[in-house]
Parts: sequence; structure tokens; C-alpha cells
Amino acid sequence: MEQVLKLYIRDKNKRPRGVAVAIKTDRNVLYGFSLCNVNLDRWDKKLGIAIALARATAPSYQLPKLQDREALVLDAFEKLEERATRYFKDLPPDKIKMSNHLHEDISPAPFCILP
Repeated sequence: MEQVLKLYIRDKNKRPRGVAVAIKTDRNVLYGFSLCNVNLDRWDKKLGIAIALARATAPSYQLPKLQDREALVLDAFEKLEERATRYFKDLPPDKIKMSNHLHEDISPAPFCILP
């Protein structure tokens, strides 16, 4: 059975801008995200969660290319990792660590940066 933790990514005015998820599987924790362009898109909670879940379960995906957007996602992942460590007590901490998923040489990787 999969369990999901969600963390909403907000702008400086506390408006939702995206969502990050951590999904506990039988063996490890998978991370995914979605961000909307606040200048062009309207925030949609259901769509945001669906995109984040799809990325988390994909074999690989790319982080945002803009440094500030990438920082938002990585910050959310760090917060989710802390929560997941407290929440998913039945998994060893090395299976929860988000940093394990940031290397291209992990195969198959639940999270990796594409070239």
C-alpha cells in the first residue's frame, strides 16, 4: 500500500505555486513535484497533485532549469524528507533520503537529473 505526503510550495505572499510529494512504496520513498507559472497559469490543486504523483512514479524526470525554481523544489524535497523520516518509521533512513535520488548513476532511479 502506498502512502503519500504532500507539501504545497508557496510564493512569498503565501499563495500556492506548486506541490511536492513523497510516496512510500514497499522498498523506498519516491519524490515528485509540480510548479505552475504564476504569470501564465492558474493554480489547480488536483492537476498539481496529479503531475507531482506522475513525476514521482516516472523512471526519471528533470528538475526546473531556472535556479530559483529549482531551489524551491529542492527546499520542498528537503522538508518532505524530514517529514518522511519521522512518518515512515518502518523504512530505513537510507531508503528515505532524497539525496540518493539526485545522482545520474543510480539505475533504475526514481529521481534523476536528465542531461
